[in-house]
Amino acid sequence: AADAAEAALRGFPEQETTTAVARYAPMNAIAIMVGSQTGRPGVITQCSVEESEELSLGMRGFTAYAETISVYGTDR
Repeated sequence: AADAAEAALRGFPEQETTTAVARYAPMNAIAIMVGSQTGRPGVITQCSVEESEELSLGMRGFTAYAETISVYGTDR
């Protein structure tokens, strides 16, 4: 969160985090979301992780955008 706030203060308009362990993705997404919005409002965030988890994070409001993802297999 502190790194995200610092980057926002320095003018980065978007931030991304990547995790190899899907269960840590929500914590990473929330940390950069809170940190970046503390530094400067309006920064968009992304958490790069397995596609269905990335879609879930976006639907729950933990991230602002997702790069190219496929929604196949998420229709449970």
